[in-house]
Amino acid sequence: MRKFFCTILLMSFVFGCKSTPKSTGAFEIIFQDAYAGGNFEFYEFITEPNEFQMLLKDKRFKKKLHPDDIKKSNFVLLNMGEKNTGGYEISVKNVKLTKDKVLVYIDKKQPKGGENITMALTYPFCLVKINSKKPIEFIED
Repeated sequence: MRKFFCTILLMSFVFGCKSTPKSTGAFEIIFQDAYAGGNFEFYEFITEPNEFQMLLKDKRFKKKLHPDDIKKSNFVLLNMGEKNTGGYEISVKNVKLTKDKVLVYIDKKQPKGGENITMALTYPFCLVKINSKKPIEFIED
């Protein structure tokens, strides 16, 4: 009887564990935060292994990245700059793969009038993995 319960417990543990889903789309948001960015607005491409090393060394990203990711993917850092309040966000709305390039559609959000917001300086930031090695072009709506 004891063996039976141990087997049931072990099976429930094994079948209850989920693996982390792999992204099969054109992009994957690796990290997004309202306080992680820098003081000014910029978008940066990470396309080379030596550039990618800085991401691998960052404790916020290293669990979500693999050293071989840069061989098949490019990365983009989106930084919205310093904002006087909360409610701001920067992200990727969509990615379209064309014959010769990747179109990355940037989504910027700002607080709406009358909305409750944090009264603190924020620095919206987003790190995105683009599942292609083609040149990247940013498009802001």
